[in-house]
Amino acid sequence: RSSKSMNPMVFVAAGGRLLARFLRKADKRVWMVVGVVVAVAAMQAQYLMDVGIRLGSTPLDPRTGILIPPSKGDLEDIFTGKAALCVGCTKGIGRGIAEALSEVGASPVAVVGRTAAPTNQFAADLSTVKGCHSLSDALKEKGTVYDYVFLTVGVWPNFRDPFTADGLERTLAIDLLARHVVLSRLVEDDLLADGAVIVNTLASAQQFPFVNKQSIKHRLTTRRPPTSLFGTLFPIAVAADAYLSAAAKHFRTDTTHQQISRKQRNLTFAGVFPGVVKTDVQAATLPAWALPLVKAAMTPFARSPRECGFAHLAIAARAPSDHDCCNGVTFWTHLLEGRLAHHLAYDADLIDLVWDVLANHSTVLRSGGAVGLL
Repeated sequence: RSSKSMNPMVFVAAGGRLLARFLRKADKRVWMVVGVVVAVAAMQAQYLMDVGIRLGSTPLDPRTGILIPPSKGDLEDIFTGKAALCVGCTKGIGRGIAEALSEVGASPVAVVGRTAAPTNQFAADLSTVKGCHSLSDALKEKGTVYDYVFLTVGVWPNFRDPFTADGLERTLAIDLLARHVVLSRLVEDDLLADGAVIVNTLASAQQFPFVNKQSIKHRLTTRRPPTSLFGTLFPIAVAADAYLSAAAKHFRTDTTHQQISRKQRNLTFAGVFPGVVKTDVQAATLPAWALPLVKAAMTPFARSPRECGFAHLAIAARAPSDHDCCNGVTFWTHLLEGRLAHHLAYDADLIDLVWDVLANHSTVLRSGGAVGLL
């Protein structure tokens, strides 16, 4: 085949010509029907997307139910004067959360991103364990004790450059390990307030029918480049929910944290699925020619980062702190629906595996070693 015939735009152009030929032959009645369908779909795009998300979500959790959206005044009463840390929040979902926090009176709002700017912003390379500890050292030096922590740092798989400087696949390194290292250091350095709420944003409460324990173990313990988008993201998402259960268990009862985490035994964890949001997280995964098409296709039904930010605040404000009810861990969608996690996120063996792998990677890489992956 010639290079010209392999260009995806050739197929797009051919499809456009076929559609134009069909429309030229269509009479007025067809045009009217097409127009009505397109208009209705455009007006109801967000509703239809929400229906699809509900169908793909796990069952509702009867212990948490569906939240009534709090008013802005309610959020101001809850967040005013509260210290918040937003990790991975200089753009996209995280920026929406940080701006929403500032809008309802949270202070200080510390923001972590790739580059630093104003006061209370920290620059960090969270793709490496060394970078995560550098951030944690800066937070320790600052000394702020946080009431709320929002972990949104994350990436999609990068097929062109799949591994970090630590030798780990990027979604494992950033979506899981970076969050573990930062959260562990917050506990170790006693920077979490009594009853602090940790919100972990990835893809909680989704069914993911093709994910099994073996696929999760494969992503955690082997050094192989990603072969597909969903085959990489979905196992990591389930592992992230399992990690929250592990964190709730270890940070409250682990003897290594017994002295320094006395007040952190009241930590509340919430895993959140943010829905479809207008971000550029796809940039490292998709080819450059596809990005404008994807963004255009997402426009009718994607939520803005600001909408997503206020949904996160509602969840953080209302997430149950009754540990006898939920063991301190709940899972939510952006629709404020409390849902059960994927069934594997409750598997005791998998919970222990996720914790052991992340703790081992953190220890080995912090000491300058290399992780042993197949």
